Amino acid sequence: MSSVRILFLLFSLNVLAACQSANNIPPANKADAVATPPSPVVAIQPKVTKQSTAKIEQQKPAPQNTAPPRIFPNIDVLRGATPDQLNVLIGAPDFLRKDKPAEFWQYRSSVCRLDLILYERQTSTNMTVDYFSVKALRNITSPNSISNKACLTSLIKQFEDRTTTN
Repeated sequence: MSSVRILFLLFSLNVLAACQSANNIPPANKADAVATPPSPVVAIQPKVTKQSTAKIEQQKPAPQNTAPPRIFPNIDVLRGATPDQLNVLIGAPDFLRKDKPAEFWQYRSSVCRLDLILYERQTSTNMTVDYFSVKALRNITSPNSISNKACLTSLIKQFEDRTTTN
């Protein structure tokens, strides 16, 4: 037999002997000698008090917002915008009128109306926004005036809501 096998055999015999001697531990006194089944080993866990849980809760870091706050563009991004850029940002207009060399585009949200006038440029065949105006819609929930950025933001949100539900 090789020396590795002999060492393994000796190790195995020692382990078996240790297991058998652990089962043959004599009781401490004769009252304990009554045949009782061995009890399973139960790990004792420390009691947790309200005070210690309060400390743990205070030590937890505050949950971090993973998404940064959404930043909407100013209405100035519309000046010089092409029809394709407008369709990407706020979708197709609610009203469109074509009078060469200009087009009138109108968007409506629940709080405002955005009017755009696009002209053809002499240097390009693309139409671009040359003029825009914002008007607050009068109803019970909205004030008589609205900021340009708030109007554009409402139109962007409205367009995104329409595209995500379809």
